[in-house]
Amino acid sequence: MRIQERLLACARNTPLLKKCVAPVRPENRLVFIGRKLCELDGPDAIVPEKFCDNTVTTTKYTPWNFIFKNLYEQFMRIANFYFLIVTFIMFFVPNTPVSPLTSAIPLAFVLLVTAVKQAYEDWLRRKEDEVVNYMPCQVVKDGKLETVNSYEIQVGDIVKVKDKEQFPCDLVALSSSDEQGQCTIQTANLDGETNLKTFLCLPDTCQANTPGKLDSLRGFIDCQQPITDLYRFLGKMTVYKEDSSHVTKALQAHNVLLRGAKLKHTDYVFGCAVYTGSDTKLALNSDIKSGKRSSVEKMLNAYLIVFMVYMFLQCALATLLRHLSLANEWRNPDGTRDQWYIPFLFDYNNEEGRATSMQGFFDFLYFYIILNYVIPISLYVTIELQKFFGSLFFTLDIDLYDAQINERAKANTSDLNEELGQVEYLFCDKTGTLTENTMQFRQCSVGGKLWWERDGTFERNRSLEMDLQEHRSRRASRVNSSGSQTTGDVERLSDSGRVRSAGLSSSESIKVAAGVDEVDAETSEISKFFEVLSLCHTVRIELKPAPLVPFGNSCTSEGTTIDISSGSMPDNPSDVTTDSVPVARSRSDKKIDVVDASCGANYEYHASSPDEKALVEASRLFGVVYHGLKDNKLTVTFNSKERKYILHETLDFDSDRKCMSVIIENDLGEYQVLCKGAESSVLKKCIAGPIDETIEHVDTYASMGLRTLVIASKTISADEMKRLTSIIEAARQNLTNRDEALVQAFAEAEQGFTVLGATAVEDKLQDGVRETIEKLRIAGIKVWVLTGDKEETAVNISYSAGHIDSNMSLLGFTLQTSEASAYTNLLSLNDSLNALELEGKEVALVVDGASLAMILNRYSQKFQEICLRCSTVLCCRMTPIQKSSVVKLVKESKSNPTTAAIGDGGNDVSMIQEAHVGIGIMGKEGRQAARSSDFAFGRFRFLQKTILVHGHNYYVRLAILVQYFFYKNVAFITANFWYIFFSAYSATSVYDTLFLTFYNMTFTSLPIYLYGLFEKDIPPKTLLNNPELYRKMRRNVLLNPQHFVLWNLVGFWHSFVTFFGVFLVYYVQHELGVHGKETDVATFGTAILFICSTSVNVKLMIVTYNWTWITVAGYLITFIGNWAMVAIYCAWTSAFTVETSMWGVLGVLFGSGVFWWISIILVILSVLPDIVARAWCDMSDPIYMSMAKAKPMIKKSNHVMFINSNESVLEQVGGHDDGIAIIGHRYVGDQADLRPASDLGGGHNNPAMIVDE
Repeated sequence: MRIQERLLACARNTPLLKKCVAPVRPENRLVFIGRKLCELDGPDAIVPEKFCDNTVTTTKYTPWNFIFKNLYEQFMRIANFYFLIVTFIMFFVPNTPVSPLTSAIPLAFVLLVTAVKQAYEDWLRRKEDEVVNYMPCQVVKDGKLETVNSYEIQVGDIVKVKDKEQFPCDLVALSSSDEQGQCTIQTANLDGETNLKTFLCLPDTCQANTPGKLDSLRGFIDCQQPITDLYRFLGKMTVYKEDSSHVTKALQAHNVLLRGAKLKHTDYVFGCAVYTGSDTKLALNSDIKSGKRSSVEKMLNAYLIVFMVYMFLQCALATLLRHLSLANEWRNPDGTRDQWYIPFLFDYNNEEGRATSMQGFFDFLYFYIILNYVIPISLYVTIELQKFFGSLFFTLDIDLYDAQINERAKANTSDLNEELGQVEYLFCDKTGTLTENTMQFRQCSVGGKLWWERDGTFERNRSLEMDLQEHRSRRASRVNSSGSQTTGDVERLSDSGRVRSAGLSSSESIKVAAGVDEVDAETSEISKFFEVLSLCHTVRIELKPAPLVPFGNSCTSEGTTIDISSGSMPDNPSDVTTDSVPVARSRSDKKIDVVDASCGANYEYHASSPDEKALVEASRLFGVVYHGLKDNKLTVTFNSKERKYILHETLDFDSDRKCMSVIIENDLGEYQVLCKGAESSVLKKCIAGPIDETIEHVDTYASMGLRTLVIASKTISADEMKRLTSIIEAARQNLTNRDEALVQAFAEAEQGFTVLGATAVEDKLQDGVRETIEKLRIAGIKVWVLTGDKEETAVNISYSAGHIDSNMSLLGFTLQTSEASAYTNLLSLNDSLNALELEGKEVALVVDGASLAMILNRYSQKFQEICLRCSTVLCCRMTPIQKSSVVKLVKESKSNPTTAAIGDGGNDVSMIQEAHVGIGIMGKEGRQAARSSDFAFGRFRFLQKTILVHGHNYYVRLAILVQYFFYKNVAFITANFWYIFFSAYSATSVYDTLFLTFYNMTFTSLPIYLYGLFEKDIPPKTLLNNPELYRKMRRNVLLNPQHFVLWNLVGFWHSFVTFFGVFLVYYVQHELGVHGKETDVATFGTAILFICSTSVNVKLMIVTYNWTWITVAGYLITFIGNWAMVAIYCAWTSAFTVETSMWGVLGVLFGSGVFWWISIILVILSVLPDIVARAWCDMSDPIYMSMAKAKPMIKKSNHVMFINSNESVLEQVGGHDDGIAIIGHRYVGDQADLRPASDLGGGHNNPAMIVDE
């Protein structure tokens, strides 16, 4: 690295070379607004950086470098480079046995086809670039708007963009048509999110909204150099005022308008260009390419090397035999050789006549020239075309079309088609992949009490509270009776394999009447709770036509109203029951034409997170309506009573903190910090409120499969607010270590909270998830779920989805606190796994991110071994990098399994790119996953056909295609090897130059290409109904060495039968046909070619199962077209060249009855083993070939075990045919039988229970 740096430095200091070396960029870039220089520390300190222009270039080539660059790329392929070397040898070796054109023409053809294809694709990209580069844009110059082409925009220009127009480059927003400096944009072209996002201008520039005002604006932007991260921007803007003073403000991602995004619902926006052309984030992200290689491609390269070694040995043997034969030839009486003019290496009696080493080397090259055709030169181009057009079948498959989003499946690359047929492990995200990612508010905990939404009414969930109270009583009674806490309290419920709370079904609740005590306190707590929900978010509002059935504008229930805005009570509190405290109610029978704006019925909320949208919509349903920003204040109505808040800071959500917060000031002048996030993050920051009750309620909701968020707040003083905002602003202006500074600043603000409660939203499973997972399991694919959700939520969704079967034994490895205890418990887990395996039970393992972090560095190998022995694994509370680490852990195991990963969000990109095959779901979390994946579609259930059908077909087609290419070349060119023994080792080819040139290009190319596109050895419906058939093709079975050797042995057989069959017939009968012409080499070679090409095509017919009219036409064109071409060639060479060896050959052959008889006999004899093999395969595997439906064997087991640093226990649940286990004291149900792990042979008495925290 130091040497490279020194060379670059030297080049930059050399006048002739410095233009060829990229200049060193400073760490940050300085952009002057309007390209008007400002004095920083004096004029001498200003050194403007030279930026690239705004030209968009997505092409790979230019007219000047196309030939050289394209040839370089093509010769990086081992086969192309190999044939280039052979062609050079043939041109420079004297007296070459065959024309150099036999290698040069096929090589040129392959290079030309590939070059034309790539040139056409590049031309299409160039046309698209021209559309973008010549798009008219408006730029502020000299106080006026001037129209320029997009490519003419330079860094620092002030650009005006109108409604529905795309941003031509990356702009820092200066002002907009909105008085508050807001603008709404759509980023679908960047990340696929169709939701509108609000971006902001700095208050110091938002009033400069005319060309004249902008022309007088002075300032500069100090920001980082361009990076690929779409959601990260580090910078600050300094604006000079009229009195020469200046103000500096931090810039964030929501101040930057990225190229490719579109302005929506905003008349116009002005922005300063900071990144242009290739520096824009869109351009930087477009350069990311996948470096994945399929297992077939790796095996192909290995086989090419094998054949090169094989040819080397053949040539060495032929060279040795040539010179040995010369040494042992018959000599004259005087001792001289009959062939005295041919020197040989072993003539030790005659120094002058003995061949030199160079002559021996040339002999070696001569043999190499006539035998090198065993390497199929057209293989690569055929594979490339087959993959490209084959991927179109995936895109055009109507069964993979998602009508909900109006999207077809997409193949972002065609290089990995066949890998879909080799998947052994599937790593799957949960939210948005298994589920709909459409959140609906269901329940919440407020002030330690349980509430739920039912038919638009906010009610106390008394039934669930009673269940929890009964559960606590049972636990207490067991403790009293035994004198100690029972470890591993496992409850039991019957719900057809789903874990949920006892006494609570999905369609009913039990309303229990109660008194009116604590109604004042409850109403106040509810008001604070929904205040946080309506303010702590990043939701945007879009107006839509008002519905005829609006939400109620007041909190009414049977004539009684509770005003949660002030906490006041009705005159007669006895009329109200606390089990039904309706905050708002939707009246289905109430239709009005005029809608009160305070109810927000005509608002369409847009949010980057579906959870946020669900919570704000729930608040609106219950009378707390968010109206957006008005007069620089957040406006919320509580039962039509308006409140306004000043938003001072937004502490955005990130995956490390797992929460978000806002600092607000209400209309009473009180300052508050409002927070919501994961319970693992928020609860440890709380010091007051019903913490224990909230923990219990969160666990209960999670056991019901609901997604939970904890809500908290605190009141701060004005001085504290100023201190926190100054710390946060200082951190944002830190361009060197902004991330670390923000973490510390956010930690200062997010502490000392009072917990208010928790929310529970439902994310329903997608259709067909359970069926898909079951079929994948039968197909032998192990499905692992990697999710960031809470453990209990993930477990219950896994049961619902069929990922964890109710008959599996459940082991857990969670809540580890140290590496030492984690390793000890890992050994205990291993012992328990051994015991369950001895009993023949299938095991599911649950792991959390914290425990994974403990053992991934030092004990990863042991953990890997345990995981691979389990039937399935569920990883919860995972970070994106941990998801990638788990995929890598399995991918790099000793068995080298083929892995696939599927997800829908940006947090899944790392695991999608790590897996051998990445699959993206076009979901509601944007299209980052879909853009980064190899294949993408809209629904999880599409995996069935993608893997079981398309994967199977892609693999079978390509595996047969690759082996067929090697086989047919062995069958063809081995005749040259046999002929060596009958031509005095003269290195003469038995074939004419035409046959060597066009054998791979025309004689045998079309049928195998069509086979690679249309072959379906098993009907798609059968593959879907019998997923166990997928197992037969895994581990690259069709391309393993055994199959490869068998295919090539068949090639040797075909070559042997063809060559010696024709040789014996012509040896006995020297004359053919009525003309009595002697059989010469041209006739002999042409006869061999005819029979050989016929045999290899018939061989392909035998292995073909799916016959279409296209396939039949391909064979007809091959047979008729090729021999018509030979006839024309024979006539042309005889009439226009001095070459006469091919004159009349076809007439002699086709006019000979002997030729036709031996052709039929030898073709049948050649393919007879193939016919027998096909018949034997069809008859010996009736399940595979007759497509009989097979049912998977299911082993029953009802064991659940979890391991942590506290206790060790194996919990057995029985008594119900459809019963399943619920884990620990967090769940509700009847008492279960317990059995310690030692009873199953566990050798460690270490803690083994995850649930008692």
